[in-house]
Amino acid sequence: CNLATTSSTSTDGTANTTFNINGTLNMLGGNLSLRMAAGKVCSLNVVGTLNLGGNLYASGTTGVPSVITVSGTMNTGTLGKGTLYFDTPAQTVVGPGTFILGAGATFRTGAPAGVTSGAGYQIGTVGIALSPGARYAFVGTAAQVTGDLLAAQVRGLEINNASGVTLSKATLVDSVLALTNGALMSDTLGVALGPGGSVTRGSGYVDGYLAKTGFTGTKTFEV
Repeated sequence: CNLATTSSTSTDGTANTTFNINGTLNMLGGNLSLRMAAGKVCSLNVVGTLNLGGNLYASGTTGVPSVITVSGTMNTGTLGKGTLYFDTPAQTVVGPGTFILGAGATFRTGAPAGVTSGAGYQIGTVGIALSPGARYAFVGTAAQVTGDLLAAQVRGLEINNASGVTLSKATLVDSVLALTNGALMSDTLGVALGPGGSVTRGSGYVDGYLAKTGFTGTKTFEV
């Protein structure tokens, strides 16, 4: 089954809703919105395979989390794009199956523990595969850490948290390091830009070690 949708991402559902995927569902683009109003529940049960090529709006506009359970395979970023909005700290994906974040996809997290696995954290499936070609955005309101699942090498990294984000391990950014708001506290672990990398900056900065490799001429360090 193939599905493409351009459903609204700014409106919360007003009735309890359950989606069961028992076979293979290919969502070729658009938005998969699981947004619900307060007091309502949207459940997504992936028993078979979900290939998601678009965006996933997992929580309601007021922060109501959906219930995502994977006993099969949830494969995101299948078209080399798509953003997963896990801005709500309580939003999780759980189950005995496998969660895959593909190259080109972006995972946005508002959880204080960042991209961390296990019970009580946002990614709680038994199988987890996160591509080094994915991008990660830290958009919480409380202080965050990047987490144990963040790869040592990523395509992109955005810091957009006025309370600050602390690096959990040394990280190499291949493409864009976006310092939108708040401090990236790298301490002695360090964040580094690859030869093709660049920095975009709003009011954010690096508090600690920042390296730029393969650059010639004048360098600006956003610290």
